[in-house]
Amino acid sequence: MFTPPECYVNLAAANGAITIYEGYGYHKDFYDNPQAPMDEDVRKRILTGRGQSPASQAERLSTQLHCQTRFDNALKGFDALLTPTITDTAPLLSEIDQDISPGHFTRPFNYLDMCALSMPTLPAAGRLPTSLQIVARAGQESLVLRIGAALERTFEVPAYPDFSVLCD
Repeated sequence: MFTPPECYVNLAAANGAITIYEGYGYHKDFYDNPQAPMDEDVRKRILTGRGQSPASQAERLSTQLHCQTRFDNALKGFDALLTPTITDTAPLLSEIDQDISPGHFTRPFNYLDMCALSMPTLPAAGRLPTSLQIVARAGQESLVLRIGAALERTFEVPAYPDFSVLCD
């Protein structure tokens, strides 16, 4: 069994902080313009990058490299990890809380510079599909795709979810 050296929620938050700083830094004129066409929830998140300094970003990037090394060492003996993609079934758009990222299990692996494939699995009873994420070290995309193809054949996942369950 694999035990991650860092808590996924902390890795996800660290990834978000780097993204916010870089997003605001590269596109601040766009985010600062209230007339620019943009999702207001995205604008609100990215504008928090205004208060971040280059020194704080350098510290975040240094911490990221340290976490990547620790995680890579913890992966010794493993070719890939299987995790849920999100913590529940696929959410309805009307149920999404824009202040909380559904990427609980995806963002950590972005932060760690790993490759991943998310694939639907069988639907929960009367609900939308659940999903599985296959994660491997950077550069191992072909391994992830082979594992995904094998699991897809094993699960016999339908090509399209049955959306009629949402029409009750």
